[in-house]
Amino acid sequence: MANGYHPLADALPAPRRDQFLDISAQHVAATVARMPTHDQFLRAHCPAPDAKVAA
Repeated sequence: MANGYHPLADALPAPRRDQFLDISAQHVAATVARMPTHDQFLRAHCPAPDAKVAA
């Protein structure tokens, strides 16, 4: 949990601050929605080598 916040947060009126935070959250959600899952990322960028089966 944060111990405080930046004083600049008090410079915006509450409705404008809330609008800014809502837009920021929408941008974050849209960016995350385009990203691969953790599993997809690992499979694409650092797949495990094929296991060799002993005969």
